[in-house]
Amino acid sequence: MRRSKIAVLAIIILISLTGCTKKGNVNLYPAYELQDNKKIWGYINDKGKFKIEPKYDETFDFSEEGLAKVQSENYYGVVDTSGKEILTPKYQFVSDFENGYFYAFDGKYSHLFNYKGEEQFSTDEFMYIGPYSDGIFTVAEIGDNGQPTFGYLDKSGKNIIEPKFSEAWDFVDGKALVKENEGYKLLNKEGNILKELSYEMMSKMEGMDLYFFKENEKIGIVDGNGEVKVQPTYSSMNPEVDNGIIIVNESEDFGLIDTNGNEVLEMKYEDIKSLGEGCFAVKGNGKYALFKAKGESKFTTDFIYDNIGSNKVKINTDLVCAYDGENSYLIDLSGEKSFKGPEFNGNADIYYNGSVSKVLANNKLSYYNSKGEIIWEEKNIYQLSENAQVIEDVFDEKDGLNIRYPVVEGLKDKSVEDGINKRLYEGFVEDIENKNEYTYYNTNYTVRKINDLLTISKTSEYLLKDDLYPIATGKVYNINLNKGTFFEFEDLFKEDSDYKRIIADMIRGQMEQKNSQGVGMYDYVQWDGNIDNVDFITNGSVIDIYFNPDEMVSYTEQFPKFTITQEEIEDILDYKSEYWWAFMVKRGF
Repeated sequence: MRRSKIAVLAIIILISLTGCTKKGNVNLYPAYELQDNKKIWGYINDKGKFKIEPKYDETFDFSEEGLAKVQSENYYGVVDTSGKEILTPKYQFVSDFENGYFYAFDGKYSHLFNYKGEEQFSTDEFMYIGPYSDGIFTVAEIGDNGQPTFGYLDKSGKNIIEPKFSEAWDFVDGKALVKENEGYKLLNKEGNILKELSYEMMSKMEGMDLYFFKENEKIGIVDGNGEVKVQPTYSSMNPEVDNGIIIVNESEDFGLIDTNGNEVLEMKYEDIKSLGEGCFAVKGNGKYALFKAKGESKFTTDFIYDNIGSNKVKINTDLVCAYDGENSYLIDLSGEKSFKGPEFNGNADIYYNGSVSKVLANNKLSYYNSKGEIIWEEKNIYQLSENAQVIEDVFDEKDGLNIRYPVVEGLKDKSVEDGINKRLYEGFVEDIENKNEYTYYNTNYTVRKINDLLTISKTSEYLLKDDLYPIATGKVYNINLNKGTFFEFEDLFKEDSDYKRIIADMIRGQMEQKNSQGVGMYDYVQWDGNIDNVDFITNGSVIDIYFNPDEMVSYTEQFPKFTITQEEIEDILDYKSEYWWAFMVKRGF
C-alpha cells in the first residue's frame, strides 16, 4: 500500500488535533427518501416520521447540544432540532461541537461560532481552530513551506501565542505541549517555556495534564511538570484513555494500566478494545469477554463472543452490542442480555439511545423502536428504466468483512448484464487482497444514470489489524449500459491529444491555488503529474477528477477533487467517442 509523506503528515495532524464527538439522546435520526434515484436526507423521529424534511445530500447525527451538520452540493451547514439552519450550507468544513463553540471554513476565512450560530470572530490567517480548552483555542496556519504551524488564540480572536510550532496540543491546567525544532516544550499561557523535553515522540492524553512519550522505541507517561509517571516499558499505548485506564501492548500481548502505571489487567491477551464507561472488550483464545475496570475490576462475561462493540458503536445507556457468532444483540454492563433492542442474525452494530435502536447490519442502516419494530430502513434499489434496475447484494465471508455491492438486472442483452456484474463483483469483492488482514472492511456506493451512462461511485473504509485508525479508498465506475463498456479517463479524449500533460498542468495550478486559499495541503512542486489512475464524473458541462487519499491529500477533502470545465478543454475532447455517445444520447438498454 502506497502512503505519501503528505498522507502521513495529514494523519498525524488528524490524530493530534481531533477528539471524540459526543452523542446525545436527541430523538431525531438521519434518514432519506429516494427522489429520482437520488438519496435526499432529512431527519425522522422515533415514530419513523420525517420531522426535518429531506432536502440535503447528507445529514449527520445530532450532538448532545442539539446541533447537527448537514451537507448540500459539497458544502456544509448546521441545523438545530427544529430544522432551522443555524448555518446555511456554504462552508467547505464545519468542526465538531465542543465546549461551547465550533468553527467553519468558507474557503478563505475561518469563522468561530457559539451554539446559537452567533459569530465570535473570523480570520483569514488560520486554516484550523481547535476545541475551546482552558480559555484558549489551538490554531494553525499554512507556513511559507506549505506546512502547518500552530499557535493559540483567546475567544475574542486575540493572538495569545504566535503560530510557530510544528505541533501543538490543547491547554489543560494552564499548560500546553508544543513541538518546535524537533524538540518538545511545556508552555504556560504567556508562552513562557516551563520545561524542555527531549523525547523521540510525544502526544497528549485528551483532557488531562498527562503526556505520552517515546524513548528507545518504548512508550511511557510524563505529568504536566515533565516528571516521569510511567516508565517507558511498552511497545504501544492506545491514545484513547477511558476513565483513567489505558490499553498497553508489549510484543503481541495486551493489558491495561492506570495513569500511575499500576496494572489493572495482566498483559497476556490477544486484543483489547475500549468501549467507554470504563469497560473493555478483551480477546483471549479467539473470543471476546466484557471487562469492567471501574469500581471493582472484573470480567462480567466469559470469553464467548466473536465481537463486542465496534470501531463506531460503543456503550450507551449502559448497553453495548455483542455478537456471539450467530446473532447480534445488546448486553448490559453485568453481561446480561438485554431485550431493549432488536436481535439480528449475523454480525451487526446496534446503538440504543433509550428509545430507538440504530442498526448497521452489513453496513445497511435501519432504526427500530423499543418494541423491536422497524420504523425506517435503507432500501438500495435504483430504477434505471421500466424493466431495469440496480439492486444490492452483500458479501460477508467472515466476521468484520461486510461488502455491499451493486448488481444490475433487467437489461435487454443478458450477456451485457452478466459482463457488467462480473466486473462490478471483481471491483467490489475479488480485488480486495489479503482479506484476513482486516479488522473490518465496509463499502458504500452511490448510483447515477444519465442517458445510457451508469456511474457507480464506491467508497471503502477498512482497518488493518495492526492499525488504530481506518483508511479510506474509492473508485468510480462509468459504464455504458447499451454495450457494457467500462470507461477509463483516456476515453474522453482524442487519441493524438496531449491530454495527460494538459490536465496535469491544470490540476497543479488548482493545487497551488487551493494551498494559497488554505483549502488544501498539496505538494504540487514534487507531484509527478501522474493521472493514469484518476477517477472522474461528468456533471453537466464540467468534469470532476478524483484522487484516492493515498495518492494525494487535502485536510478538507477525503477524496481530493479537481473540477475542469468542458469548455476549457473542448479542443482535446473526442465528442464522437463511445463515452460521449453514452453520456449525451439515449439509445436504450
